[in-house]
Amino acid sequence: MKVAIFDLDGTLYLKNSHIEILTEYYNTKFYKSIFFKIFYYIFPHKAQNLLNNRYNKIPDIYKKNFILPFRKSALCLFGELKNKGYEIIIISNAPIELIANAAKRLKVDFKRAEIGKKHLELGRNVDELIVCTDNLTDLELLKKAKYRYIYVNKKTSKFFKKNLVQENIFYMEE
Repeated sequence: MKVAIFDLDGTLYLKNSHIEILTEYYNTKFYKSIFFKIFYYIFPHKAQNLLNNRYNKIPDIYKKNFILPFRKSALCLFGELKNKGYEIIIISNAPIELIANAAKRLKVDFKRAEIGKKHLELGRNVDELIVCTDNLTDLELLKKAKYRYIYVNKKTSKFFKKNLVQENIFYMEE
């Protein structure tokens, strides 16, 4: 079986859906502020708990209708792979409702995984795996892939070049 895994935030979506829904619903820029980014860097578990607690207070109807614009280049790759017969699955660390919204819109399967554990979600024999992501924490999943499409910036490009065998990797900058 040929499988293509797509990350959601920063890959299919340009932005982080978890941060975007909080920003929009609570009408604040706090979650995008330098202060919050530093807080997240120093106390990732506390910051994630804060995000999750605030997210859980958003009404379900709002969550179920929240969608962001898709990245055009990712949709092109998505369409190419679908036409070539790949089973496409979105695997993301985002809240499950946000992943489900995107998957429903794109008519594909989805799974939610904890940060750094997407590679554990494959669970079946895959003849050929393609991964499209921007996440540094998807390294183990990328190592299992035959072909890798990675959205990078200057910082992340160095990380991936240092930690992955450089064959069958396509770096995309946008």
